[in-house]
This record gives sequence, C-alpha cells and structure tokens, in this order.
Amino acid sequence: MNYIKEELKCPSCNKKLKVKVYNSFNESKITDIINKDIFKVTCNNCNESFYVDYPFELDTDKYHLFYTPYDNNIEIVKNKINRVCNTFDDLREKILIFEDDLNDIVIEYLKAYVGGSLKDDNIKDIRFDSIIDNRIIFALIGIEQNAGIDKSIYDELLKKAKIKDNIVIDQDNYKDYIKVG
Repeated sequence: MNYIKEELKCPSCNKKLKVKVYNSFNESKITDIINKDIFKVTCNNCNESFYVDYPFELDTDKYHLFYTPYDNNIEIVKNKINRVCNTFDDLREKILIFEDDLNDIVIEYLKAYVGGSLKDDNIKDIRFDSIIDNRIIFALIGIEQNAGIDKSIYDELLKKAKIKDNIVIDQDNYKDYIKVG
C-alpha cells in the first residue's frame, strides 16, 4: 500500500495538515473502506474529524476496483473483474456484491426488475445490501425500506444469461452486456 502525503486545511480551524493518501489497498482493508475509515482524518490541532475523498484501487484475488470520484483514467488489470466506481455508494455496493460471490451485471438486471415492479416515485435508488436466508436484499433508497428476491431467481438468470467479460459497467449500461433468453 503506497501512499503520498497531501497537505490539507482543516475545515474547522484552517490548520494545515499532512495526510497520507493511499493509491491502492488489498482485501485486508475492505472493512475500513466500507466503513469509510480510510477517508477519515482527525485534526491534531482542534480534534475535529472530517473525510477526505481520493481515488484509489482495491485489488483482491477475484476483482479489481477503481474508485475514481473525479478521474476515469484507469489501467485494466488482466484476468480479474475490473470495475470503475465514481461514487462511494457504487464502490461499497461492488465490494458487497463481489464479496458475496455474485455477478454485478445480474444484480444490476435484478435491481431494474425490482424497481420496475415496485413503481414507487419516492424510490431514488436501489442498492444491493446483502444475502439473508437465501434471499438477495436490496435497499430502497428514498423510502428507507428493503426488498428481497429469492436467490434461486438470481441463480437461474445467471445460468441462462450470456454475459460479456472484461467490461466496465454501471446501472445504465449493464443491459449492453447481458443477453437473457
């Protein structure tokens, strides 16, 4: 885990701080990433805590994620699933999906299905949350509820789908990379 030292100002007291900014992490930091601990900085002058957002790569045995909140210049890693995440919510969701050994393209397909089935204008977003009792749980952002779908539907869809590999997907373009029939 390489890092550089960045100079920042505390938003509370304006004191200059030197902060370590890491350019890559491995799977040992997944919990710290999900909990946003890697972004947390505490001022040594006023003890105020704040978060610093910066790009980095997460490399595991199975997948390679690029967190690029303001830069899409990436280099694809061969023989791994590669995904670009432009928001922290995207990053967190991809980690949770891959850590549960799921296919994110199929999950995006199911999120669209759930959203279309519910037809609630108050739902701002749908995010994968977890697998509980053989059900895939989605968080319904905006109404602060969850929706579940039986994992057997996911398994059947994965079995029948033709999915392209080594692509960069998101909730808008996933349809271009899955054929169900």
